[in-house]
Amino acid sequence: MLRLSFHQTKAEMMVRVASSLIFKSLIEHGEKVVKLSEISEKPQYGFTASAEQQNVGPKLVRITDLKDGSINWNSVPYCKCTEPEKYWLEPNDILFARTGATTGKTHLVQDAPNAIYASYLIRLRPSKDILAAYLYSFFQSDLYWGQILEEKEGSAQPNVNAKKLVNIQVLIVEPNIQDAVSMFLSAVRERQYDRLACLPELPSPVAEQRRVVTRIEELAAKVEEARELRSTAILELDAFQRSSKRQLFNLEANYRVVPLASVCTAIIDNLHSNPKYSDDGMACIRSSDVGWGTLNLSTARKTDEDEYVRRTRRGVPQINDIVFVREGGGTGKTALVETNEPFSLGQRVMMFRPDQGQILPKFFLHQFLSPFIQDEQIQPKCLGSASPHLNIGDLKRFNFLLPRISEQKEIVTYLDNLQTKINTLRTLQTQTATELDALLPAILDKAFKGEL
Repeated sequence: MLRLSFHQTKAEMMVRVASSLIFKSLIEHGEKVVKLSEISEKPQYGFTASAEQQNVGPKLVRITDLKDGSINWNSVPYCKCTEPEKYWLEPNDILFARTGATTGKTHLVQDAPNAIYASYLIRLRPSKDILAAYLYSFFQSDLYWGQILEEKEGSAQPNVNAKKLVNIQVLIVEPNIQDAVSMFLSAVRERQYDRLACLPELPSPVAEQRRVVTRIEELAAKVEEARELRSTAILELDAFQRSSKRQLFNLEANYRVVPLASVCTAIIDNLHSNPKYSDDGMACIRSSDVGWGTLNLSTARKTDEDEYVRRTRRGVPQINDIVFVREGGGTGKTALVETNEPFSLGQRVMMFRPDQGQILPKFFLHQFLSPFIQDEQIQPKCLGSASPHLNIGDLKRFNFLLPRISEQKEIVTYLDNLQTKINTLRTLQTQTATELDALLPAILDKAFKGEL
């Protein structure tokens, strides 16, 4: 089964698939297999030096500079080296990452403007009768990676040294096939960046793999399109919800405008209270436990009994209260209490108790999460502050829209229904994403079984 990594880019994945199919066909055709040592010069380790941003010598290529088949030379640092000629990089050199998370990753040097390579890399130079691009193509395949993974297994720090590297088994084919394979895989990579590159024909015995790779590209594109359509639908519905709230909550809506404090029977603030946490006791809500419309008691820390009594002396949050984060990165997050489970308010969290004779708690919540409160009143108070926070006096004076209860009910019903649709679509997207994630491996499995 093909070994794929979630950390691979789209281009790396398609090149891995295409190269694996091609070299699998060559193996089945009975092509010759030799050790890497038979078709290359002796591998050489890189130069140990500290990287410097100033131009103090040659450029020093590191593992982190090898990104998806290319090197951004503008970002490669320099180093001091008294014998750079021992480490000069030349076109058609192949670099191997020999340690760390990317152990086994390779790079084909296309150009090397006065550059050497660092000590965590190994340089390999193919023999004259082996195309470097063909050898690099083999190093993208599962036949190569299977051997690398065997070498890495059981090691606390993954690594492949030069001795292990030269024992890698490599397929040897005629020069015309070497050239055709390397050109084909180069075109596969280019196509993943939406560059206009036609897939060249492949010679026998791998000619059929051109059709298979083309089919995989088509199916992968459809999978990606389905994924993007789901994401776009949610973004559009989120934007519609925001637009709806902007229309419903604004000063031109002809609703009565009152100070926030006038629609609350209680306001409790614990900003300056440092809780003492315990393994047992009552839940204490922190800013991280409050979301945009959600409250997660399961993540709340516990406070001991004495601390809980001290912290709840001014009042305990009840069902239909509103909790609000008024300081820090989560400033503005608001949620409705929908549980009888007792809890206290932690640092940075405060509570409003809506006067239900005037205002519905759900209407309070929707308005607090609307652009009218978040964008027009909260953000201006926090703008430019290194540590966003809201003064409780300012909060009490916030403009609050107060339509009739019957109108509030209509607005709440409309916005709740809209939120239900968004939640349903998000659930479908999660399910679809899981199905789509399973679809591509199934496609590849068919391809490797010759059923595609």
